[in-house]
Amino acid sequence: MNNFLGPDVGLVEVIQDAVTLSNLKEKLYQQNIPSLNAFFEHYYGKDDEKARKRFCRSLAAYSLICYFLQIKDRHNGNIFLHKSGHICHIDFGFFLSNAPGKILLFSPV
Repeated sequence: MNNFLGPDVGLVEVIQDAVTLSNLKEKLYQQNIPSLNAFFEHYYGKDDEKARKRFCRSLAAYSLICYFLQIKDRHNGNIFLHKSGHICHIDFGFFLSNAPGKILLFSPV
C-alpha cells in the first residue's frame, strides 16, 4: 500500500520569481542599498506604491494567520518576497504549539 501522508512524506512546491528575505538582505548589503524602503524605490520604481500596498496587505494577513494558528519558526529564511511585492511564508512544520515527536498541544492565545 502506498501512503501519501506520513512522517516520511513531504510536499515541495517551487516559488518562482521570489527571494527569501535573508537572501534579499544579503544582496542589499552587497549593493549598498541601506533599507527595505530604498529597495522598493530602486527595484519597483514608479510602481513602488502598488508593491508597498501588496507587501503591507500580505504582511498583515500572514501576521494574523500566524498568530491565530500559532505558527512558529518564522524567520527571514522562511519568508519570501515575490517580485510583485507580496510576501509568502514557507515551512509550516511548527504550528498550534506542536513540535516533532510530541503530541499536539493547544496553548491559550
